[in-house]
Formats: sequence, C-alpha cells, structure tokens
Amino acid sequence: MTGVLLISDSAGDDPAGLGLCRVPVQTATAALFTFDEFRSAALVILDDRVYQTFTARRMPRRQDLVVVNPHPDDATVWARAVALGATDVVATGEGSGWLHLKLHVATDCQYADWESLLGPGPDGPPQPVG
Repeated sequence: MTGVLLISDSAGDDPAGLGLCRVPVQTATAALFTFDEFRSAALVILDDRVYQTFTARRMPRRQDLVVVNPHPDDATVWARAVALGATDVVATGEGSGWLHLKLHVATDCQYADWESLLGPGPDGPPQPVG
C-alpha cells in the first residue's frame, strides 16, 4: 500500500473529515490493520479514540502519522501523540483543509483536481503598467 491508511473503529463516522477529499483512503480498525499496511502507507491517520488498542499492537514509530482528536477540549491528546511519535494532531472538524492538503502531498498530488483548485485563471497575460 502506498496510499493513506485511516485507523478508526468508528465505521459510519468520519473522524478526520475526509468525506469530500478525492484521495482514496483505506480504513481499517485498530485491531485488524496489518503491519504491512501500516508500514507501507504514505500517510497514517489515527483516530485518538483507538489509542489503547493501537498501542497494544506495539507498532514501531514512523514518519507521517497524524492523530485525529475528536475531543478538542482534551489536552491529553498531545502526550499520547508524542508517545506515538506523531508528526501532527488535528481536531475533528478543524483543519480539514490542511489535512486534505497533507493527503495530496502524501500521494504526490495524483488525485488533485487542478481545474477546480486553480479556477479559470485570468483572460490573458497581465498588461504592463505604465
């Protein structure tokens, strides 16, 4: 796997706010994802609600691990994220644009809709001033 892995036990929930993102995301529960999926993913997003189950699996530290915090008032998430070696923490419902960008960067922007992102642009080259 070279894509994005979301580890969450909330099947019908979208803890990371990825519903509108065009990047394909493989979702797995904390108890069932494989070591190879974890190791080969370009980016891993971990739902903080599965922290206990995840740590019981004793996965190695890795780059590009983002923890999603569904409880923005819970400051203890930072200690858990540091213990995991996470590179970032994002609160549910906040920073989804940043997280979408992170997904695109992790997948070399191959799923970016450049036309909608850049818009139609100007009608021609800029005119010289003067």
